[in-house]
Amino acid sequence: PTMVRPGRAQAQEVSQYMAVAKQNLKTVTPLERELIEALAVRYAEGKQAAELTMEFGAICSSVPTSDKIDPRDLAYAAKMRQVAQKNPTNPDVLTLYAESELLTIPGHFWIAQTDKPIGRAGEIADRLEAMLAAHPSHIGLNHYMTHVVDVNAVAQRAVPAAERLASLAPASPHLQHMSTHIFMRVGRYSDAIQANVAALAAEDKLDVQLRHQGFEPVKNWRPHNSQFLMISALMAGRGDIALDIARTISRRAEGAQSSMGEFSRSQPLLVLLRLERYKDLLRETRPAGQRGVASILYLYSRGVALAKTHDLAGATAALAEMRPQVIDALTSHASENFPDRMVRAIVQVAQDALSAEVAAQSGEKNKAIEFAKNAAKIGEPLNDLDPPMLAADPRL
Repeated sequence: PTMVRPGRAQAQEVSQYMAVAKQNLKTVTPLERELIEALAVRYAEGKQAAELTMEFGAICSSVPTSDKIDPRDLAYAAKMRQVAQKNPTNPDVLTLYAESELLTIPGHFWIAQTDKPIGRAGEIADRLEAMLAAHPSHIGLNHYMTHVVDVNAVAQRAVPAAERLASLAPASPHLQHMSTHIFMRVGRYSDAIQANVAALAAEDKLDVQLRHQGFEPVKNWRPHNSQFLMISALMAGRGDIALDIARTISRRAEGAQSSMGEFSRSQPLLVLLRLERYKDLLRETRPAGQRGVASILYLYSRGVALAKTHDLAGATAALAEMRPQVIDALTSHASENFPDRMVRAIVQVAQDALSAEVAAQSGEKNKAIEFAKNAAKIGEPLNDLDPPMLAADPRL
């Protein structure tokens, strides 16, 4: 299983499988019966789903995030908690239980930069850690151990799991990648590079195998793994790898008519900016796109490069051209969905970071500091992502 909050677009197909499972309850073990009954709650429909909404709906609606919890997920976690209590030494049951609990915690599992867990994350970490002592090669236990402590303050607890995971599932792109989350937290950037290179290679092989068997890939991990590779390479001081994968990300996004597609096409600009290769950056062309993101990031990176190479007039002109585009982008990305929130942060960071550079070059140091502080503050949601979205981190 992968720890992705389940969509229910295929609910009808799931119902067909659940019907078969229920018809055969007399032929299964007591544990299998409990697992089937728990899964039936997770994909409940009709009257049962309405009853679960009545029971758990108030909890779900109290979550202050756009990433709402489905009442059926809470009900499933409650069922799996009972199953886990009755089967305390079964690693497969603990794996399923861990996933069920983590799905009920939107966002991070720990209060940022602390060792204070959210929900039952701390309990899950303790139970996984204890079970791994008896079952160190269990794929599910190692997988969810790397998920549950993916925060700086407690990431060290999952280092053994991260070191084991890749060898346990060499054909799985996601499990090849998962150790990266822990290696990045503990400063093992070269190991993170290797893990993502292996993950991308595994995905290429898997895609070939699926097509050979007449299937299409159903989960595309490549953008996430590529972004992680780019950031880990930058952290390791491997600008060559970072720029190479940035150009690959950009190339794969050619023709994508979306704000995030424009963001992907702008990655080489941001990497060159992070590497302070200003002359190379000034030779880059403006990425294609009509949604504003590509143009704004082009003007941002180019404007900073001009400021850093003492072309204040050019940097000022880039900032002036950018400002109305930022207003348009903020207006056209006004919703509270995740992509729009990220776009608003990206374009405001770009404007304030370039404003800081122009002010600094103009001798207005106090003004520059205020713009830089504001850019860092606005950029916090971008840096809070795993991995951070901006290669050119405003905090730097």
